[in-house]
Parts: sequence; structure tokens; C-alpha cells
Amino acid sequence: MGYCPQFDALIDQMTGRETLTMYARLRGVTEHQIKHVVNELLDVMTLRKYADKQCGQYSMEECDALCTKIVIMVNGKFVCLGSPQHLKNKFGHGYTLVVRLGSEAPGVPIQMDPLKEYVMTTFPNSRIFDDHQGYLHFQIPDADVPLARVFGAMEKAKKLFKIEDYSVHQTTLEQIFLSFTRHQIVASTTKVKTINNKSNLVALSLKNNLIFLAMLSVAKC
Repeated sequence: MGYCPQFDALIDQMTGRETLTMYARLRGVTEHQIKHVVNELLDVMTLRKYADKQCGQYSMEECDALCTKIVIMVNGKFVCLGSPQHLKNKFGHGYTLVVRLGSEAPGVPIQMDPLKEYVMTTFPNSRIFDDHQGYLHFQIPDADVPLARVFGAMEKAKKLFKIEDYSVHQTTLEQIFLSFTRHQIVASTTKVKTINNKSNLVALSLKNNLIFLAMLSVAKC
């Protein structure tokens, strides 16, 4: 039995202790060991005093909006440090293009192949990430392609194909973070400790030795 949330891995109505207890049971920790394991994890994260309060979490979008500095560590080593925009400029890979197509008739989706061919021809290195229910999700990896060229090509495409709307995005922090996973060495155990200083530090351990640290500046009144 497993638990694979698509988003919001923390359940707001549960406390930290209840959440860890639930995951311990799902992961097969024996019942008589659960209390000890949960307390040990709470101590490692220095969260014992918050253990019985309801959970909250930070998403990548919140980190992007609120954080002044972001650190990513892989296998115990710092691999990057900088503002969200700095990381996007340095480690981002072009653009993400999402297109929503119209329909030929109610309930009849339009053919996507002509638009796919158009985009793949216009941007030769582009890849299709997703394709379902009238949506096409492309990755244009060439960061040297001017943004004006992408918009120009898509405005032309709107006249050629039944495009309801489209959006162009810079590479997200989550995509950058996940790109580092290929350098990760799987470890048997992982411990993450929070560091207290003049900034608030949020530590998220997502995959064994891969650690994402986001520093939020403290507002002063």
C-alpha cells in the first residue's frame, strides 16, 4: 500500500505528529516503534515544540515569490546559491509553451498533429511534454531563442490553427530543482537540520541526499 499525493502532500487538518505517524504506518514501521521513530524525526528537524500544531507547507511557487536566496545541495554539497531569478537565468532551459486548442464541434477535439509539426519545425529542439484533452505542453530548451520570436510564431499559429489561448513561461524553480536529481546518489538515510540565524530558513528534503533550502527575509516593522 502506498500514498502518492499529486500536490499538497501535507494535510492541513493533521498535526505534524499525526502526519509522521501516518507515514510511518504506510512505510511499514512496526506499531511499537512508531512513537520512537516519530519523536526522533521531530528532534532531528527541531520541530518538537510544533509537533501538535496543524501542518502548513511551502510550495515552490511560494518560495519563488517570497524567498530572497535559495540554496540547492546535492549529496551534501552546495551546487548553487542565489536569488530565484538568478537560478532561472543560470540553470533554466529555455521556455515552457502551453497551448489550448479549440474543437471542431461540441465534444469533438481538433487534430493536434499539424500544430505539433509547426512547433517542432519552428523550434527544432523542442519536445512535447504532455498531450491530452486539447492541451499541448512543449519544452523549448534553447534559451537563446528570443522571447519575441516565440510570441511571433504563436501569433502566426493562432491564424493557422484553432488555438483558444497559449502561454509562455520561463523554466520554473521546480523544474530546475528536479533537474539536479540526476546527479543524486541514493543514500540509506537522510537527515536535514534547520539553521537559525537572522533569516527564516525553510528546509525541504525531497529525495534522499537532495536538499532544497530557501531563505526568507524577515520583515521589520
